[in-house]
Amino acid sequence: RDAAVAREQELTAEELGEVLMCYARVGYSATDLFDRLALRAVALAPTAPPLAIADIVTAYATARVANTELFTVYGERTLQLKQDLPAVTIAAVLTAFSTVGIQDDRLFIEMIPRVRFVAHHGTPQDVANVLTAYTSAGLWHYKLFVKLAERAVQVRAECSAEQIAQILFAFAKVEMRYDKLYVDFSPRVQVIAATALPSHLAAIAHSYAAVKAYDMGVLTAIAERAVQTVGEFRQEEALMLLRAFRKLACENPALFEAFAAAFPGIERDAASAASSSPSDGANESSNGDAAASSDAAPTEGSGGDGSSAGPSATGVSENNAPAGDAREAGEAPPAAAPP
Repeated sequence: RDAAVAREQELTAEELGEVLMCYARVGYSATDLFDRLALRAVALAPTAPPLAIADIVTAYATARVANTELFTVYGERTLQLKQDLPAVTIAAVLTAFSTVGIQDDRLFIEMIPRVRFVAHHGTPQDVANVLTAYTSAGLWHYKLFVKLAERAVQVRAECSAEQIAQILFAFAKVEMRYDKLYVDFSPRVQVIAATALPSHLAAIAHSYAAVKAYDMGVLTAIAERAVQTVGEFRQEEALMLLRAFRKLACENPALFEAFAAAFPGIERDAASAASSSPSDGANESSNGDAAASSDAAPTEGSGGDGSSAGPSATGVSENNAPAGDAREAGEAPPAAAPP
C-alpha cells in the first residue's frame, strides 16, 4: 500500500488499474487508499485505454467506493472510445456503475448501440452483467433485451447456474417473458439444477414464476435438488422458492413436506405471500412483442451475482418513443445524478 501511494505519480493507467484490482480482489477496501489513488486515476482518465478503464472502475466498484468524480470522468472516457471497446470492457464498465449505484443515464443510453456488440460476441458472463446493469440502473430497452436473450440462447451450453440465475432474474425484474429464452434454456436449466446452490434454485424458480413461465421439467428438477439440499437453504431463499411454486400452482408434496419440516410455518408464509402478489405481472411475448410494465418487478433475493435487486425498470418502447422516465439512445438526457 505504502509503495503504491509513494509511486502514484509514476503509475500509468494500466499499472494503476492492476494495483487497484489487486487490492480489490483480496477484499482490501480501505476508503482512504482508494480516495488517495482516485486523484491519480482521474488525472489519467483522458488517455486511459480500454483495459485500464475496465480495471479501474471495476476495482472501485468491488471495493464499494462510489467516487462520483472518478466514475463521471471514466464514463465520459468510455463514451469517447465506445466504437473501439470490446464486449468484456463494455460489460465491466456498465456493471461497475450499477454496482455502486451511480446513475449515468447518458452513458447507458448512448452505449445501447455498442451493447449490441455484446449480443453478438459476449460471453455468458458479459450478457448476464449487461442485463443486470441495465435493470439495476432502472432502464429497459426491448430490442436490446431480445438481442441479449438470443445471445444467451446461443451460449447456453456454456452458462453456469449462477449466470443462468442472473440472466433470468434480469428478465423477471422487468417482467418480460421472451418465450424463446425460456423454451431453449429449459434443457440446460434442468441439467445445472442437479448441482445448483440454494440461492440459484430460488432465483431461477422466482424468475419463472414472475413471468408465469410454467415448465414442469424445470420445476421438477429444481424441486428434486431443493429437497436434497434443504438443510443448506436460508429462510429467505426457502420462502422465495416455495412462493414461486405456489404462484405457479405447482404441487410438489415432497418439496413442501421437506421444507415444512426444516422451516416450521414457512408453507403458510409462502401461500400468503403468493396470494397477495399481483396476478398480472409478466409482459408475455411468445412472438417477441412485449411492452414495459409500469409495475415494480419482484425484488426478493439476489440476482445470481450476489447483488440485491434494485429499483424497478422503466421502459424504452419498441417504437423508440420514450416510456416512463427512460430515454432512447441519441436523446440528450440530463446530467448524471449523484449517487
